[in-house]
Amino acid sequence: MTSVLTEDSEIVRWLRAEREARAEAHFDSRHYGRALAQRVAELLDAGADLSITTDPREGVSRALWRSGDGTYAQGFRHVQGDSRAKRTFASRDEFTRWLAEQSDESLAKEDFPDDPRMWGVATFNREFFARKTGRRS
Repeated sequence: MTSVLTEDSEIVRWLRAEREARAEAHFDSRHYGRALAQRVAELLDAGADLSITTDPREGVSRALWRSGDGTYAQGFRHVQGDSRAKRTFASRDEFTRWLAEQSDESLAKEDFPDDPRMWGVATFNREFFARKTGRRS
């Protein structure tokens, strides 16, 4: 049996949506830089837990935090208090070097590099960091 792709087929709609999303997606590719990364580290050192809700039904947030052992982490936090680090940094210097090299574009595409429909969904960006640190970057 042969199947024909019509304009209304699910695959064609998905491919069209992906193509349109990729064409519309524009993220700032400028690196955050050391000054912004240092300000974010200062917040974490002071006990701040920076997070953006990714799934409100499940109580999951994308987060940056400093653990009790002094390490820094990037990953997911659950409303129940559980954490799942995607990345850990042994020192403040290691964390600030990593964050300084990031950009809105790198963080927006990090989890789904091949799916533009997911780019920028509940991700950290320059505006978020500027708002939290009280300074423009």
